Amino acid sequence: MLDAPASTPITEQTPPAIGKEWQGGIYIGHTLHENQLAELVVLPEEFEGNWKNAMAWAEKHDAVLPSRVDALLMFQQRQALKIDSDWYWTAEAHHEDTAYAWCQDFGYGNQGSDPKGHYSRARAVRRIVIR
Repeated sequence: MLDAPASTPITEQTPPAIGKEWQGGIYIGHTLHENQLAELVVLPEEFEGNWKNAMAWAEKHDAVLPSRVDALLMFQQRQALKIDSDWYWTAEAHHEDTAYAWCQDFGYGNQGSDPKGHYSRARAVRRIVIR
């Protein structure tokens, strides 16, 4: 569930070109979250740790970990993000085993799950709802 800072409504602001700085991060395009179209901004900071700590770290930055859909968009725009070819956490727990969470591979574009206690990298995102 998103809190207000991670999905701030906008009305008249026009986002910049993909890959440009905007709203405290790098703008990478449109995403869909909970049936709402939003602009996706990826924060520049990176975290390394377990899933629970990555979720808390993102929240401290008034952001969230990306959804699996967001992570695919991030993979498509990985050059603009200058993101390492490694595995990064998403916010989504695995539906069959909640001890696991989904991860995005930024080397080949695969998604897979890993135990939440393992260490992986994370990038936080903000979704700006389009009204």
